[in-house]
Amino acid sequence: MDTVSKIYDLIESLGIATEDEMSLVTDINGYSPESLMDIIYARTGLRSLKQVASEYDVDLEEWGFDEDEIETY
Repeated sequence: MDTVSKIYDLIESLGIATEDEMSLVTDINGYSPESLMDIIYARTGLRSLKQVASEYDVDLEEWGFDEDEIETY
């Protein structure tokens, strides 16, 4: 699974945004990790996957993220 799909699934599963909300934003701004991270920031104030993991008590490796993705986003 690619990075965008993993972030998308994480946002939806954690209830940060709905599928319709994410679709609207990605239709306007493009389907990219950056657009999805903007959704996370707008809804939670969190700026990184590490912050999301800490705030929501999730193991990003269990979600399929590798170390490079965790450090980058």
